[in-house]
Amino acid sequence: MQTKREELIKLRKQRGYTQEEIAEKLGISRSAYANYEHGRNEPSLEMAIKILEILRYKDIKIFLQFNATK
Repeated sequence: MQTKREELIKLRKQRGYTQEEIAEKLGISRSAYANYEHGRNEPSLEMAIKILEILRYKDIKIFLQFNATK
């Protein structure tokens, strides 16, 4: 089962974008965008919406982390 972040990476690749290209469209560094993809940092709501618009995806839940340990 894919994590939400793996889905984000897969979606980006399906749309034919590199991390660098997405970062450029967002006005951030590639490493900042990579941190979003790998869950090291969370994008602001505004940034998350911009990412979804670029990727033509509508489900904001892709940014939610489900780290339940129970």
